Amino acid sequence: MVKGNIGTGILALPYAMKHAGLVFGPSLLLIMAITSTHCMHILVLSSQIISKHIKTPCADYGKTAELSIDKVFPKKSQYFRKLVNCAIWLLQYSFSTTYILFIAENLKQYIESFNVRPDILYVLHLIGHFDVRIWILLLVPPLIIFSYIRSLDILAYFSFFANICLVIGLIIIYQYIFQGIHHIEKLPLIASPNVIPLSIGAIIFAFEGICMVLPLENRMKKPQNFGKILWAAQIFTATCYMLMAVGGYLRYGSHSKGSITLNLPRTPLYLSVRGLYATSIFFSYLLQFYVPTNLLITYWKRTVLAEASEIKIASIDLAYRTLMVIVTAAMAIAVPKLGLVISLLGAFLGSMLCIIFPAIIKIGTDYSYRSSISYWILAKDIIIGIFGCLCCVAGTGLSVYQLVLAFGNHTNHQHGFANVTQN
Repeated sequence: MVKGNIGTGILALPYAMKHAGLVFGPSLLLIMAITSTHCMHILVLSSQIISKHIKTPCADYGKTAELSIDKVFPKKSQYFRKLVNCAIWLLQYSFSTTYILFIAENLKQYIESFNVRPDILYVLHLIGHFDVRIWILLLVPPLIIFSYIRSLDILAYFSFFANICLVIGLIIIYQYIFQGIHHIEKLPLIASPNVIPLSIGAIIFAFEGICMVLPLENRMKKPQNFGKILWAAQIFTATCYMLMAVGGYLRYGSHSKGSITLNLPRTPLYLSVRGLYATSIFFSYLLQFYVPTNLLITYWKRTVLAEASEIKIASIDLAYRTLMVIVTAAMAIAVPKLGLVISLLGAFLGSMLCIIFPAIIKIGTDYSYRSSISYWILAKDIIIGIFGCLCCVAGTGLSVYQLVLAFGNHTNHQHGFANVTQN
């Protein structure tokens, strides 16, 4: 659980605090931690209730969603499953997009730091000043090559190496952000209401680990103990998040960027953190990319490619992997704003999968499979669902608005530069 939650999202939490405030930010982080953990818990509980009635383990998020409302809407329940699976599919590939953008941003800063002029270092210095979009393009060929790896055993080695890089990088960041805290009195206790939804999206993005809870619970020898393990893991995760969020915000204040690695000083030690994280996220991309790709290819093999030859299946497999790497890179090129992309994904897809859908599933399960319904529990689940909808609408709307403003300013800057050069 801890491994699945702590990724790039933790690095965006100081950015989230910047848009929430010194007091409201940590409070919001705590509320989201409790809410997301509770939603994971009720999703597992719903799955256990359904499994008990159908006499078969229900370890799939989409299948749990379908069966939760099957007795109420028997002809429509399959669409709920398809909606959940589609949201998961989009989220996994969207994560891949943020990973590419994260790698490009950190590599750009890392290479820019080479101030030594002779030989290859001079070339690297020049390359470092390329636009981040150029860096994304440079990443496409190696990502395509590595995406062809279809063995989980091989990917497990990459994942292990990525985790080591991640832990080392986090330790270095933690020791740095608490070395110096500046101008606390200048930090707002509560940020402007106009930007608070951006922090909501970034925080939800960090807690987006709900897709793994049912598979993990299903693999346990004693699934009834999963609730205790879940809360213990989430408490540890929330503590790490709180330290990073508050420490990073106290250190950098209004200058906090979409990833705290972009704020670190350009000294050898902290430049190595950028390199470690770029390496870690590169290999994490492979595993993130594998999950939705393998699911879709497996589905095709059972359906449209059931009678196809092995050569045809392999060709389609490689072509699809190549296409999706290009698509995720193209999305990163189209929207090269790491902080805003994280807020948008967290608010839109994260709110649905992490808050709204679990609340609906719990209500449907209680209505369909329990002899009596507690109106207090029903009211609680409805409030959670409404809260998720508000987070989704407000966070998505503001993120899109900020992206439009950012691109408008970027376009105006380019036109201004063109006019200057012509004059």
